[in-house]
Amino acid sequence: MMLPPPYRVGRNNEGTRFTIVLELPLGMFEALPATIEFDGGNFFKKKEFHVTLVHALASLEESLTSRFKAFVEAHPIALLGFDTDIRVAEKDVNRSIIVRCTVACLDELFIELRAAGFDLPLQPAHVTLYSIVDNVGIAIDSIAEMESLPQVKIPALEAALSEIEF
Repeated sequence: MMLPPPYRVGRNNEGTRFTIVLELPLGMFEALPATIEFDGGNFFKKKEFHVTLVHALASLEESLTSRFKAFVEAHPIALLGFDTDIRVAEKDVNRSIIVRCTVACLDELFIELRAAGFDLPLQPAHVTLYSIVDNVGIAIDSIAEMESLPQVKIPALEAALSEIEF
């Protein structure tokens, strides 16, 4: 099922999981440096940016996408701003720099999905900005998983993010 912009459905390479994302304009991130050296690694700025709103089993794609579409017609989900919470995620050979963000109506979406019988953890709203493996992010599926990641300070990145207007 197709979703109206700025939302998009995606699938993992294995076809076992799917995502619903809020696409973000590239221009929003123009001021960020192309690369960042941090903690012994060279991180590359991603070529596309999004907030993952739903990450679930592929078998739920049709029913969840249908409910999502109906929900956002009445309650648009939008990026409201970035938090000062920057973290590093690591999986296999990849490492990513992410920033947490505030998204309108995400909590309400999950309240509605749970009321409809979907047992999904609330997605920790964030944007993957950089990764060691060029343009590859790392899925973070729960608030607990997000909270387990190390929080880092990267002053140049924090300054650039604070200049982004919403």
